[in-house]
Amino acid sequence: MRVSPCAVLFLFLLSLSPGVRAQGEGDDAFDDEDSNNQVQQSRESGRNQDSSCSRCVRDSVCHNGRCVCRPGYQGSGDFFCNNPNTFYTCESSYDPVMKTLGGQRYVYHFLGSTRLVWITTQKATGGLCHFHLWGWAVRYRGKFYYGGLSFRLDQDHPSGDTSVSKGHIDATVDSNGQYRWTITITGDDGSKSDQEDFTEGRSSSSADWGGCNAEIRRIDGNFLRITLYCCGIQFAIRQFNPYRPHAVPGFWFRVARYSQPSYGAWDNMRTEPLCLDHIRRVTVNDIIRNTSITIGRREALTFHAITNTPVTNYPRAPSNIGVLKSMFRGCEPEKRDQLFVWVRHFFNKPTLTSCLNGRSGNSEEQTILAILHAINYICSDSSDSCQPVVKKLKEAPCLRVVNKFPELVSISRTSCEGGMNDMFENGEQ
Repeated sequence: MRVSPCAVLFLFLLSLSPGVRAQGEGDDAFDDEDSNNQVQQSRESGRNQDSSCSRCVRDSVCHNGRCVCRPGYQGSGDFFCNNPNTFYTCESSYDPVMKTLGGQRYVYHFLGSTRLVWITTQKATGGLCHFHLWGWAVRYRGKFYYGGLSFRLDQDHPSGDTSVSKGHIDATVDSNGQYRWTITITGDDGSKSDQEDFTEGRSSSSADWGGCNAEIRRIDGNFLRITLYCCGIQFAIRQFNPYRPHAVPGFWFRVARYSQPSYGAWDNMRTEPLCLDHIRRVTVNDIIRNTSITIGRREALTFHAITNTPVTNYPRAPSNIGVLKSMFRGCEPEKRDQLFVWVRHFFNKPTLTSCLNGRSGNSEEQTILAILHAINYICSDSSDSCQPVVKKLKEAPCLRVVNKFPELVSISRTSCEGGMNDMFENGEQ
């Protein structure tokens, strides 16, 4: 049978339309043929690699010594490139700076864990995927980075049955500067049911998560990525590597447009995920307004990042982080501005956090204790909680550092005098 040229052109254009793409596993939206930069992955494998082209990630190319996203893709060629016609994306890197699913950007800080994604998608095989993603903070020389991700997948099957799959990605760097990831799958009771270790020498594995094909793969640029084919979901993390400071640390998440993402499961408990939604049903300004914090956007978003989840059951969780989250949320709205005048210094001043937590500044324990004292003093009117904070800051090696923050010194001098604080200072308590 002879096919007319017009029919051929129609069929070609139809094949390009995302609206008619097959939704089965192995969909071309998640095609993983390394067609554009196979070489970069091997060039990145050694310690102290600093070649510009060795930093290129998937869907980027090296142009005049710089990594740039391929035509039709958006993003940063050394972190994440995405086709906006195929996916909604969220990403966070460095400070951290967040880009939401709706394209809004903001800067924030956090301690412990934070809720990143809360989304529902249509399963390719029928039913629904309810997906949750959390990230947790680690410190290096006083700065915060994502040190891992926790995830949970609840599936509603066409048969009426449900299944739950959840676990963690603990992202570390060994003494030789090699990236390492430990993926732990846990049962409903939190017990470990499976564990896999990935290094730069291992490329991929696959697993069945309640009937959904899950692929775990190390991809270009040394990201560890998980793909949930039946849900149209991918997420990835690259941890901070002090031996390769040029490699931008952070995470990214993307959901295929064809999976019809929705966000109906959100409640009114101020638990909105940091990635928000692609339709801007909730905006960054909404989040800021709901915190009742007016002294700064970053302060308000930091409060939300800490309090939007109670999750603390993850690898390397610091002591007292659950108590910190609870006490932050319990602080009366009218006292939160005053609280952040104090505690914001513990988030965005690496020299201060380093002096509190030791020379390396990698621990969070003393920072958490200092913030807890401040919350007790300001939010709970505990008159004996101010002085422990000030006393800690006056100990070596913090004494020299704290003088660089006149605001903190001034607050300490004016707010920690008399009554119980004098008794504390005199050793009578």
